[in-house]
Amino acid sequence: MRISYVVVTTIIGIFIFRYLDSMNSRIQEYDINDVSISKPMKTETISNKVLLAVGLLLPLTIMFILFRICKNLKGAKVENSVYFFLMLGVVINTIITELLKIVVGRLRPDFLERCMMTNLKEIQIQHLINDGRKSFPSAHSSLVFNTFLYLAGLFQIAPKYSVFGEFACSQKKAFRCLSIIVAFILAGLVGYTRILDNRHHFTDIAAGAFIGMFCGILSLFLLFKKLKTLY
Repeated sequence: MRISYVVVTTIIGIFIFRYLDSMNSRIQEYDINDVSISKPMKTETISNKVLLAVGLLLPLTIMFILFRICKNLKGAKVENSVYFFLMLGVVINTIITELLKIVVGRLRPDFLERCMMTNLKEIQIQHLINDGRKSFPSAHSSLVFNTFLYLAGLFQIAPKYSVFGEFACSQKKAFRCLSIIVAFILAGLVGYTRILDNRHHFTDIAAGAFIGMFCGILSLFLLFKKLKTLY
């Protein structure tokens, strides 16, 4: 697996996200007395930039460091495959999540307050309102469940295929179980902040988590098949 595949997949993912994110979602009628969309707008606890750092760059950094300190018999072939299937899963995750946002058009909990913004430029208001129609599913939730589960899953298959060489911790069952628990806790906390920030309903978070786990498991399955050809 060449590193160029990883780069190309990442670039494709960026273009797909930017294109889908710019599209308007389905417009549905709403009741101004609906309390589920009448919550106040709050500053995001985890912004998109922080999400990118925590949900993608952090897992990549952890993998990169482990590959640097642990010697793998297959070297770059294994390392590049790990990166590639992570990014492939993220791209698939992005497509599913963003398409559902457009098709479903569910209103965010703070939607009505977005409609009452008068101190912004018209283009900014339109962006806020369009984004307010993209509550389902949660992209924050889907991304972190995807990447965290993928990283934790690597530790499960590491002993069999020496993904991280002789990394001692990955050989211990207790550590492998702990990695799964920590992954779910951290991903769950990210999703919980989206509810506290009035950006999502609980079912948005649950759906995002399901999509993320599906993509994470799919990526691990494809990586598993690839590793079988290398060993």
